[in-house]
Amino acid sequence: MTDRFPSDARNESGNTPPDGRVALLCERLLADDTKCISSIGCGSESGCAGQVAWQLAMAMTDQLSAKLPDAESVYETETNVLLIDADYGNASLSTKLNRPLPGFAEILSGEAELWDTLIPCDQLHFMPYGDVGRKLGSAAFAHFLKSVRLTFDFVVFCMPPSYAHLAAKTDGVVVVIESNVTTRNDTRRMKRLLQRQEARVLGAILHHHDRFSD
Repeated sequence: MTDRFPSDARNESGNTPPDGRVALLCERLLADDTKCISSIGCGSESGCAGQVAWQLAMAMTDQLSAKLPDAESVYETETNVLLIDADYGNASLSTKLNRPLPGFAEILSGEAELWDTLIPCDQLHFMPYGDVGRKLGSAAFAHFLKSVRLTFDFVVFCMPPSYAHLAAKTDGVVVVIESNVTTRNDTRRMKRLLQRQEARVLGAILHHHDRFSD
């Protein structure tokens, strides 16, 4: 019997489409005034956490756009959502979107300012990782987090498993499990890491089958 999560795992949360469940999560986050969350991979460096972070950021953009007055369409509004590629060693979103330096790493090292790194991208702001070989410290991240909380309406980080201690500093964490790749040991290890850091876990998404569960 395989230890990996199968791609044909059944959806236990009903027949709501994956994008619909992400939208429902965003509605819940808006209701409790959550401003900053992390999408974190669970033992896989395949970029699934980045894809889920993108879905969350776009869903929140739609949610915030719908609340703006006199908007005939979400595409005629401007929202204040920031998507940050904090995927150390991989930078899956930055690679996919072909975004250059400077980025997140340069801000935390004091080599760049916030507005020097932001790139308009599909109705939101995107911040690339920057130098993927540069690991980040907790103290600098805490200061950065305060700054983006004040500047943006909503912030989504994409993070690798090694950044669980940073993800725990955000308002909530969405754990991403990749079907046929992530093992049950991977998820147990991530659960222990996040519990040790006293993180608020919002739920888990089984990517490729896209199950979301509280």
